[in-house]
Amino acid sequence: MDNLKKNSLNLIVLMLLLSTFSCVTQENNSIKEENMTIEEIIMRAITFEDEKYFQITEDNIHELEVTEKLFEHRFQGILISAPKKIDLAKNESIPFIGTNSFDGLIAWYTVGNAGALVILSKTTGEIIATKPSIIPKGRMIFSKPVEKGEPPEYVKNQFGAGASISDIRKVVAENTGVHLGPDNYVITVINFDWKSNSIQLEVIDSKIEEPLENIPPLQFAKPDLFLEVLNKPEDEQKGLELTLPEKISSSDTSVILKVSFPVDSITPFEFDIGEQQQLKTIPFHLILLRQFQNHSPIYSIPVVAAYNNNDTEGNTGIFEIDLRKLVPTALTRPGKYYCYLAGLNLFSDVQVVIVEDEGEGE
Repeated sequence: MDNLKKNSLNLIVLMLLLSTFSCVTQENNSIKEENMTIEEIIMRAITFEDEKYFQITEDNIHELEVTEKLFEHRFQGILISAPKKIDLAKNESIPFIGTNSFDGLIAWYTVGNAGALVILSKTTGEIIATKPSIIPKGRMIFSKPVEKGEPPEYVKNQFGAGASISDIRKVVAENTGVHLGPDNYVITVINFDWKSNSIQLEVIDSKIEEPLENIPPLQFAKPDLFLEVLNKPEDEQKGLELTLPEKISSSDTSVILKVSFPVDSITPFEFDIGEQQQLKTIPFHLILLRQFQNHSPIYSIPVVAAYNNNDTEGNTGIFEIDLRKLVPTALTRPGKYYCYLAGLNLFSDVQVVIVEDEGEGE
């Protein structure tokens, strides 16, 4: 009987200790989450060891409770994740998790995620912009864009959120005809004035015994897309930066987009052009979206900046694009436009320009 009492007492003590440990663990987790940003909380829910991504499907992704976290924190934006390394000899797919959440007002002005694009840059110089098909549609609040008039009052209380997993390799092939092979990629999603986090992905194929020969960098035939880069000593350049006029007229004959970037962050491709000179080229991709447009971007254009000077004293590269010359039909319709520029490992923040009819305005 004494042994029974003793064992019972030990069991009670053990249960109390386990209960205390559970409480402490939950409290520590709560404290950790309290010290995290909303973005960090969501990213923790969608980031895993590489092998785990292949175990997640559209049927079981809800078990991650990502959508619940998006609703709980009322997070608005796009966040993405993918394995850090993919071996095509073991898996032919590239799993990619995307979250998208927005309130009714955002949905009213941008038609939900209808303008979303996935931008992939490759070390070969190619930059790919896919159609909007790999982030979750969530709950589409409006079936058509509403360009005129103010949103009704009930819209303000709407909120849509979702998380999905896709095979980005399949999506890119279906949308662009490009088959992602061994290479290093940087991936970013944009949706009007929203930009997701950027992720890096290494794709290899262990079946290939010898490394692939270097693929020549993408070259563009149109000489007017080659832009002179001036290397100037400026203040410390933090990233790829754009400058556009805040407002223009639909009849303006010139619309200048000014670009600056840190020269040390991009390794240019070099071509011999004779007389012991080399042409240095840097590929970019220009993306232009229009508010209330619920399909592909108005323009998705490769642009090459080129220079052949040897002046490396400056730390900032500067060049200009006349959007009227590059795409004469761009920015001719009144409205609000969103402009991005993507580089190999740089991505600009959005620049917004308002286009007014001739004679419109103050």
